[in-house]
Amino acid sequence: LIAGSVSTTASAQTGSLRFRDLMLNCDTCHGVGGHSPTPDQTPSLAGKSEGHISTQLKAFEAGKRRHPTMNLLGGSMTSEEMKVLGRYYSRGGK
Repeated sequence: LIAGSVSTTASAQTGSLRFRDLMLNCDTCHGVGGHSPTPDQTPSLAGKSEGHISTQLKAFEAGKRRHPTMNLLGGSMTSEEMKVLGRYYSRGGK
């Protein structure tokens, strides 16, 4: 029982660290919490729908949309990670 709890905790921490890393990657260009300081160059993600963000990430992953950085990032995420990021940014980065 204790080993299972430790494993679950480690998994949650790993997932949390992965989300933090993905979020920091996004925030680098799209602004903290998805509020872009240069929306004419890089779109804000904050307030966009969860589905829209997830769909766009999947399009980058599949090569249907082209941008060197986004194609790499989209290809490195699971569908679940795309949904979680979409949910986070749809709530204004909260």
